[in-house]
Amino acid sequence: MVSLTQLGNALATKIGEIPLVATEIGSPANVSFYADTFPTAISLARAVYEMSPGRILVAWLSTTVNTAEAMNAWAHTLSIYVKAAKDRPVLPLVNGIVDGTPASNAGLKLRHSPVLAGTLPPEVLSIERVTDGDAIDHFEVKVQIEETGD
Repeated sequence: MVSLTQLGNALATKIGEIPLVATEIGSPANVSFYADTFPTAISLARAVYEMSPGRILVAWLSTTVNTAEAMNAWAHTLSIYVKAAKDRPVLPLVNGIVDGTPASNAGLKLRHSPVLAGTLPPEVLSIERVTDGDAIDHFEVKVQIEETGD
């Protein structure tokens, strides 16, 4: 199994390389991976709630084993949480993530190229508006990344 931290960081890096994304949020550095770290980072929900505008947070959610005929492969689900910069629309940013082409991808869209060796390209599972307890919306792009073998 690949390192989940490396996978999350690789996805965050690729998202930050998408020109429209970097322009909309001001810097590729505004895309980060949420790494659970006790006692400072122990609540993904809190991290998403506290995200400032113009930030994108990538987080690992789950891992399962996909079984096909004579092969098993790990499948990792990650979420990309999006908050647009102040006074900027969020949907073009979401579209940029889904349809954008990272600078290092030789012309291939993010969803058509692996983010890490030993993995398949990210498959977009859903794009959702999520409303927190204070009635504040953020947007979530859920992706699945399968490994090429066990």
